[in-house]
Amino acid sequence: MGKIVLFLPDDEMIGQAMQLLQNQEYFIDMIKRVETKLVVEEAKAAVTDGAEVIIARGNQAMYIKLYRVEPFRIAGNLYFIGNQDAASYLLDTEEGLIILDTGYPTTQALLLHSIASLGFRVQDIRIILHTHGHFDHIGCTSILKELSCGTTYLGRRDTEMFSRQPELSLKALSGCDYFTLFTPDRTMEDGDVIMLGTTRIQVIETPGHSDGTVSFFFDVAEAGTTYRCGLMGGAGVNTLSEAFISVYGRWQAREEFVSSLNKIYDEPVDINLGNHTSQNHTLEKRRQMLRQGAGEKNPFIDSEEWRRFLNRCLARARW
Repeated sequence: MGKIVLFLPDDEMIGQAMQLLQNQEYFIDMIKRVETKLVVEEAKAAVTDGAEVIIARGNQAMYIKLYRVEPFRIAGNLYFIGNQDAASYLLDTEEGLIILDTGYPTTQALLLHSIASLGFRVQDIRIILHTHGHFDHIGCTSILKELSCGTTYLGRRDTEMFSRQPELSLKALSGCDYFTLFTPDRTMEDGDVIMLGTTRIQVIETPGHSDGTVSFFFDVAEAGTTYRCGLMGGAGVNTLSEAFISVYGRWQAREEFVSSLNKIYDEPVDINLGNHTSQNHTLEKRRQMLRQGAGEKNPFIDSEEWRRFLNRCLARARW
């Protein structure tokens, strides 16, 4: 039968497909984009006939312009500056800018353009935070560091991973031959608080998706009301599949993932932020914002969504 290329756009679909197909390899083969449902059905049939199935990661290296999203303000001093798949956020404080996750290495130009088109200057970036150390969340960090001299942060265990087992950054999937890992200026651990101006970001370690995944919690003010934002650092189960674990180890990760979800389940959150846009329906909410009239409720503000999201994550954690 030869090879079947399963070309999927995000981590969640990749994880589901790997579990479904019991594929024994995890690598990228940038060939073509296909409709997900169709190719999964074709791949299932091909596996029955003995075909080799290749899981392929996104099309961000081949079709960069398709990943463009016009940046926008979510609420208060919080802005979305990411792309169609990987989310990045900007917090505007009295003492400079904070960036949360930096996206793919192949979408550096998009991120820089998003920052500038909102009227901000890259030179004013003071802090660059990362939910975890996978290529699709750290890809633009080196250039932001070079242009701004901002301080870079990464979870302690992912910082150790960079030096001990750098292949777990999944940089081989980046579609970018020149991409190299950065050296974090500071590491983050459970209970850390990162402050710039009056913005205070609480750090909670939530390992599972990666060993050093962290989640962030902070307040924003909108129309005189304070809302708490929550960014779960790693919701994807692609790195928890049997196929992935059989190659890279990390047998403890599944238990850690569930423990992490339970650990942050009761955190009060008014604005659920995903580090991939599908996790909190970022693009759908933005379209809703654009259709709304003055005075209508901000679709990002939903105090029930956090638990709905975590419940979906827990439902996927059935090995």
